[in-house]
Amino acid sequence: MSNVKVSIIIPVYNTEQYIKDCIDSVINQTLKEIEIILVDDGSTDSCPKICDEYAQNDCRIKIIHKKNEGLGKAYNTGIDLAAGEYVGFVESDDFVELNMFEVLYNTAKEQNADIVKSNWFNYWSKPYIVNTKANSYRGFDIGKATNIKKVPKLLKIAPSIWTSIYKKDFLTINNIRFLETFGASYQDTSFAFKATAAAEQFVLLDESFVHYRQDNEHSSVKSQSKVFAICEEYKEIERFLNNNPQIKKDVKAYKWVNQYNGYKWNLNRISEKYHRDFLEEFSTTFKQVDKQNLINEGFFKEINAKDFDLLINDKNKYLKKLIKNKKKTKYKEIRQKLISLRLTPNQIRFSFLGKEYFNWEKHNG
Repeated sequence: MSNVKVSIIIPVYNTEQYIKDCIDSVINQTLKEIEIILVDDGSTDSCPKICDEYAQNDCRIKIIHKKNEGLGKAYNTGIDLAAGEYVGFVESDDFVELNMFEVLYNTAKEQNADIVKSNWFNYWSKPYIVNTKANSYRGFDIGKATNIKKVPKLLKIAPSIWTSIYKKDFLTINNIRFLETFGASYQDTSFAFKATAAAEQFVLLDESFVHYRQDNEHSSVKSQSKVFAICEEYKEIERFLNNNPQIKKDVKAYKWVNQYNGYKWNLNRISEKYHRDFLEEFSTTFKQVDKQNLINEGFFKEINAKDFDLLINDKNKYLKKLIKNKKKTKYKEIRQKLISLRLTPNQIRFSFLGKEYFNWEKHNG
């Protein structure tokens, strides 16, 4: 297929109850010059048949049926096949707004962007539909091309690769790929870090397009036994930085900010029975970092110094505080699913039972 503007890669693994909504939202994009690459990663349900049926009716769809080798390999397989000027990713249990890729692509062309990254909705379908905007980019300039040399805190942003498009040549030139660790999770961590760190033109959009499903019990992020998978992602990040000394210099303290937040996030997600095992790794890592004087003042502009001190000197207190804050966050999420009112100088937002009725925001610049 010639003149493909965006290749949309959808890794598929046993999501038969969601995949039709996902594919429908992609094939009906207002941007028509797309190709859709369905990478069936050894699904054992009806997904392979569903994918084949869609391909029979839309020549823009490519299907790869392969043995189960993990999400990283599935993504890389899609990238290798992609003919588009840009590459995007959609998870097969999510669905997207119909104008998503038109808006992202037009923005990318207007600003010659390596990456355009949008906002998203956190989506629940049970017991009723709740769709809340993530509001992830407060404090950042919206709609203006930038990079980590100018704004190193871009590395704080959640990976959320499925909100973005990436210039295919940019990925190739910088050898930005996913780790192919079979059975692991969080394989967007190193990919997103490497891409963000290498990008010369990075654009954030506040518009939300992806409905990011929170209630798929089979989602890999819910598999709590993958305790140390994120550690492999940060080893890959370290390898990448060592091979790119100028980028390593540019990331400054934010490499460690990113890793601290990633480890803390992982600790929040894994089963409680694994807390102490991972906390030992977390604490030991940052004791070494602190001992080697790799942390500077910039780190503590983003990370609470008292919490950091607890992590390296009193792990039990750190864990107790983390669990307490996790309970508060859970309560807040439940309350926000019912009713949410936000009043600040920069935002007025009201939602009820997951439906947003009013949202006004003051944008920087």
